[in-house]
Parts: sequence; C-alpha cells; structure tokens
Amino acid sequence: MSLINVGSMNVVTLTTPMKSIGVSLGMNMLIRIIGSSIGPAMAGMYMQTFQSNINTHGFIQHFPSSISFDLIFISLAVLSIASLVLALLLRNRISKMRIPNLQSVR
Repeated sequence: MSLINVGSMNVVTLTTPMKSIGVSLGMNMLIRIIGSSIGPAMAGMYMQTFQSNINTHGFIQHFPSSISFDLIFISLAVLSIASLVLALLLRNRISKMRIPNLQSVR
C-alpha cells in the first residue's frame, strides 16, 4: 500500500503543470486521507449489519456474512469506476485548455 501512495504522488507530480502542483498534491492527499477514514468505517458498518449466526458446540457466534463482503467490493468498484470516469473527463477538459503550440511539442 505504501508503494501505491508514493506512486500516485509521482504520477500526479509528473502529469500536473508546474503552476498547479501544490493544488493537485494537496487535493490528492486530502482525498486519500478522507478515503482512509471513511473506508474502514463503511466496511465495518457492512460487516456489523450483515451477520451470520453459526452454532459451534452449542454456542451461537456471530460472523460477517458473505453479503457484507460483496457489498464492500461493490461499493469499492462503484467508487473506482466513478473516479476513473471523472479522471477521464478532467483529462479531456485539461487537454482542451492547453496552449495549441505546446501540444505539438509533447
């Protein structure tokens, strides 16, 4: 996980114009920190809400059911797809805002 964090910072730094690096790195860190605090809470909510009762030697124990793990995966997939769509839309918008003479240099 730490390699992903470092890699994402490098990608953001390399793909952002020099005058906007501070804003883009700040937003990257803010979204990562918010996701790190909301993600485990949401996963815990799913695991607590959807539980299975298992009887072992006369004792009933509660464990997260497979539905909770499916919901965690589906939530992650939906958020990942939404992030990808937003990133592609932003990329198209930024490419339209570039100076025409600089597009031929890249």
